[in-house]
Amino acid sequence: MRLWMLVSEDVYQKIVTAGEFHCEEKFILDRDFIPHYQWMVKQMDRRLINHPKGLDYPLWAWCKQNGKHAKPDFRDPSNYYYDQTVCLELEIPAEEVLLSDYDLWHFVLNNIYLSPIICTPHYEEYYTLQEKCYDLQDNWFEALPREKQVAVKEKTWEYIFETPYSNDSHTYIQACFWSFKTEQIVKAWHYSKKKR
Repeated sequence: MRLWMLVSEDVYQKIVTAGEFHCEEKFILDRDFIPHYQWMVKQMDRRLINHPKGLDYPLWAWCKQNGKHAKPDFRDPSNYYYDQTVCLELEIPAEEVLLSDYDLWHFVLNNIYLSPIICTPHYEEYYTLQEKCYDLQDNWFEALPREKQVAVKEKTWEYIFETPYSNDSHTYIQACFWSFKTEQIVKAWHYSKKKR
């Protein structure tokens, strides 16, 4: 499966020197996200994605942006994660990858209930019709005892995986996998904010 990962120039040089790359806790910039990354690890384990011993956190890459299975568009300033960004095109076996909807992933990161109504096709087109249903769903959730809310909420997060890779209605698809070797780098593009 072809994926694209954005890293800093420094990290790229470390990858080239080491010959392989995996995530370490020190690479997680926002410590508040660690419990949610651990939730993603559990999802990978539940789906029997081979979990190498000693690795605690997955790597993240893009599978699709703006509905296209192609490298990120560097005409878009949001793709400049670092002053010196390297876009790695990777070839990772599909059975080692867990795909999820990037937009819906934010429900997990923000630790909030993901209403099934939001996950329906053409949600935005039918929003006004579904607004009452959404309010009913939300009220139902809020009425649950606190311990039940946690279990229901975490179960609803699994909707992020119900976005088929080929479904154009999900324009941003992210990929999680454990590691890669330099032989899996198909191409590397080097971008600088200053040279744009």
